[in-house]
Amino acid sequence: MTNHRTITHPRARIAALAVCPLILTVACGSSSSTTSTESTQVSAAPTTAVTETSVAPETTTAPDTSAAPAPSSEVPATATAPFNVDFVKKIDLAAEGYHGGSFFLGPDGKIYVLDLPFDSSDRKMFVFDADGAFLEMWGSSGTGAGQFGLATPDANPPFPGGFVDFDADGNLVIADSPNHRVQLFDTHGAFIREISAATGATDLPDAWLGGMVATADGGFYTAGWQLPLSRFDSTGKRISTIELAEAPILYPDMLTPDGGLLALDLIGGKVHKFDADGKLVLTFGSSGVGPDKFVDIPYGTAIDADGRYFAASEDKIIVFDPEGNYLASITQAGDTKWGLGSYVVRPIIRGDVLYTSDVSGDLFIFKIS
Repeated sequence: MTNHRTITHPRARIAALAVCPLILTVACGSSSSTTSTESTQVSAAPTTAVTETSVAPETTTAPDTSAAPAPSSEVPATATAPFNVDFVKKIDLAAEGYHGGSFFLGPDGKIYVLDLPFDSSDRKMFVFDADGAFLEMWGSSGTGAGQFGLATPDANPPFPGGFVDFDADGNLVIADSPNHRVQLFDTHGAFIREISAATGATDLPDAWLGGMVATADGGFYTAGWQLPLSRFDSTGKRISTIELAEAPILYPDMLTPDGGLLALDLIGGKVHKFDADGKLVLTFGSSGVGPDKFVDIPYGTAIDADGRYFAASEDKIIVFDPEGNYLASITQAGDTKWGLGSYVVRPIIRGDVLYTSDVSGDLFIFKIS
């Protein structure tokens, strides 16, 4: 594929954290409400025209050329009721030797962070409790069973080097991207099994995998530079494929409460929502300059109890209403922002608590009200 983008890791831009007050401003209709916690601004999300093609295994279907519903120019008052995002605390996960990367919250309430060293260090999974206290670490770099491929600065893409989700039994399902495989572990790191071309899953290419979303039936969604966004069963057999002509690189990010899928557009800098049948139903966000824009691409999404979408950009989290209209940007006052510049890599919401992390190894916790 020639139309790909190298995602540059920002380790050289890490700075010291300065905890600053946040100001959150959310408009509702023509009036606005400002509350203490964060700097935001409301405008209509840009419209977008995309098409969707769903391909079943061994079957070619005609492209669905219908355009995705565009966010409306009017923000519904019920979707823009004022809300607060209050900074609670920062947890320095790097204190235990963690180099930075993506983090994940398990169904057991623990915080799992897959290390992303850019040297010859062993790559490990670090496990913390919900308050950030270190519990254990496991894994190592290598190609053997239970090992993780080591990401390097010249890898394409170098970030993030592995994706994690949890299956219905609470086991970790990991896209071991550099080793071109999927691995399953229990929550203490015991290796369960591998799914790859080498183990007979011939529908999985021997190539870089990007994104991991586990499904309730034991299968998963993943994608890659040589693999369109696809759904697989528990053995690695491809069930279906989702493709967009205008988004040649789509990474699966999370399942939605209504059974849909959110995917990250790594070329167009957008977020796409598909229903359970793989039909495109919503597109929101765009890359550019401004509080409502992704600096480059979206780095992850989350959905709160009111259906609002929280999407990570390089230096902020952008909030959209359920129809995809821009609501707010969660940023931090001061030149150091969150201390990184900032490369926020992933938001996760549990109840009224918002977690996010940056690639320096810091975890940030906010309260939504």
